[in-house]
Amino acid sequence: MSYYALACMRRRKLRSLAADLARAPSLQRAAAWLVSDMGPTKDTGRLAGRNGERLPLNAVCEPSFWDDGEWRGYGRALGIPQDEGWYHRKAWEWTQCAYGLERLNALGRNKFVLAVGTGHERVLYYMANRSALTVATDLYSGDFSDSPSARG
Repeated sequence: MSYYALACMRRRKLRSLAADLARAPSLQRAAAWLVSDMGPTKDTGRLAGRNGERLPLNAVCEPSFWDDGEWRGYGRALGIPQDEGWYHRKAWEWTQCAYGLERLNALGRNKFVLAVGTGHERVLYYMANRSALTVATDLYSGDFSDSPSARG
């Protein structure tokens, strides 16, 4: 399949998704529809941690996570420096996000990502490289806001 044909197919899927979301009576219902469309999920995370326990997905920034080799590997995949003293809340959040998405099997060649308020954070690029299609939005301002492309 050519790149052009693949891009057209993705564009049609995205238009269909946007139309379905526009018809949804509420944001909660739209979110439920998106989750149901992703198909079944399963926990594919390998055992991690010092005692053979999995690291929790629902946690506050916990310094002990840095000691886990598998978890820290997601930080390396995100391009986060691994030097001593690199611990930072934002780096922990990005790494935990990638770790959790992979454990929940939420990324893959047949998965779609909708990211809101994304900025230009590393985790966005990670998700884009690990999904079939990633749509990201954010509010921007600056000199380009008056350009022809901003007028739609």
